[in-house]
Amino acid sequence: MIDMVEFKSFKARRVKQRRREAGETAPRPRGGAAVIKIDLDRLAGLVKQRPDATIKELHALLGVDCVESAVCLALKRLGLSFKKKRSARRSKTARTRPGAAPRGSESNRKPAPNV
Repeated sequence: MIDMVEFKSFKARRVKQRRREAGETAPRPRGGAAVIKIDLDRLAGLVKQRPDATIKELHALLGVDCVESAVCLALKRLGLSFKKKRSARRSKTARTRPGAAPRGSESNRKPAPNV
């Protein structure tokens, strides 16, 4: 494993080399695809037609030669998320699990042994 001192000297050496060879002094851009193969307008249309489609389904519907993560990246660029929304309001009075009793209620307690 490289310790931090060696890593920092390696990094400094690479920065000096970039400045010497290419005249670059600014940090280089990091990660992300600059060009995506997916037509964003078409993807937006598919999402409007099928708002409950998964990334895998959208990838198949697009028919573009790319990976599913590219579809996810394109959706992020469109400002869309995959958080599921409830179709109906949550009930504030009904229990969510039948048979569940609140903590500490008598139905949850075991009877004390008779001694």
